[in-house]
Amino acid sequence: MKDYGAKIAERRAARKMTQAELGAMLNVTSQAVSKWENGLSEPDMDSIRKLCEIFEITFDEFFGVETKPDEKTEPTATSAVVLAYCDICDKPLYNPKEYQVTIVDGVQHTTCLDCLRQKEELSRQMHEQQMAQQRKQMHQDEVDKFKKGLLWGILGAVVLGGLLLIGGLESAEDPLATVIAMSAMGLYGGYAMISQFIWGNSVWRVFTFFLRSFKLPGVIFALSIDGLIFLIVVKLLGAVLSAIISVLLFFVGFFVTWFYAMIAFPFGLIRQIRFIKQIY
Repeated sequence: MKDYGAKIAERRAARKMTQAELGAMLNVTSQAVSKWENGLSEPDMDSIRKLCEIFEITFDEFFGVETKPDEKTEPTATSAVVLAYCDICDKPLYNPKEYQVTIVDGVQHTTCLDCLRQKEELSRQMHEQQMAQQRKQMHQDEVDKFKKGLLWGILGAVVLGGLLLIGGLESAEDPLATVIAMSAMGLYGGYAMISQFIWGNSVWRVFTFFLRSFKLPGVIFALSIDGLIFLIVVKLLGAVLSAIISVLLFFVGFFVTWFYAMIAFPFGLIRQIRFIKQIY
């Protein structure tokens, strides 16, 4: 390590400049200038050229090379000159191909190729960890949804199966075998429908198709007392009719979804299990 730091500090002080002011002129931090002056690192060739311009000295004066009065020298770098130091590991760099220079917010940063590869490897590992964490969280969410569907399906089975059983027992005309069969269908259908509602597969889409309100078209009326009375009566009747049709649509949709859920449940169960295994 040559006495570049002492020369820089001496000439900076002679010009009454702070380390921050000199660093700003060189597009480096004041910490970098402090490292130079304390002999912890050396400026690269580009920074040396700028220092020579700022201090109004030649390369020979900076490097302490003595030349004859009639001898002309060119500012060329030799293999003994350190071109830069890595900002991360402070490794001396003698070849421009050994490092990469970037400028961020007007500040120059020098990084050797080894540190660059380490940063890229660390970034890759962090990305893989994030992806693995996302897959783990997604898998856990699907498992929770799967379990939730199976648990809530029990409630649907109890409600629907119980209603059919009570209705069948109150009806004296239905044989006991029919009541038991309908109750069993209610248990299975209720379980299949509620569980698949929570899983969010095609059963829910079939049911929501029928969840719509029926609206009557507009009414043409005369702008008079009789016309207004006619409009009010038609609107009231229309509201009642719309409510009746909407309720009918709901029940039709309920029974259609019930039968469809019983058919789709085995396929939905297998599909949900495969999806969870695929995520894992």
